[in-house]
Amino acid sequence: LFDRKAARIKGFDLRELDTISEYSIIASGTSTRHAVALSEIIIENVKEEFGVYPYAVEGQSEGRWIVLDYGSLMIHLFYDHAREAYNLEDLWKKSLELELVDKNLKTNE
Repeated sequence: LFDRKAARIKGFDLRELDTISEYSIIASGTSTRHAVALSEIIIENVKEEFGVYPYAVEGQSEGRWIVLDYGSLMIHLFYDHAREAYNLEDLWKKSLELELVDKNLKTNE
């Protein structure tokens, strides 16, 4: 997601909440086409690296809110304006927010 210029990437550990998955990632695209492209690259990369496809994919035809269901991991990709309307982060404010780091950023170490 970092490589493909997704915006506001957040991860959540939901194991302490009553949810259908254990982890969730949320990210935004700058357009519906960008959100669809993000979903396609995730599916391709996860298949290549781990040999699995999502159980279900919803929303790719519109690109406003795309959900990739990997069982214990749900990935939500939004067109940024739609993300504001649904505000999933507010549902999970009592969960642990994961620190996701862009491995390509240079540090001063």
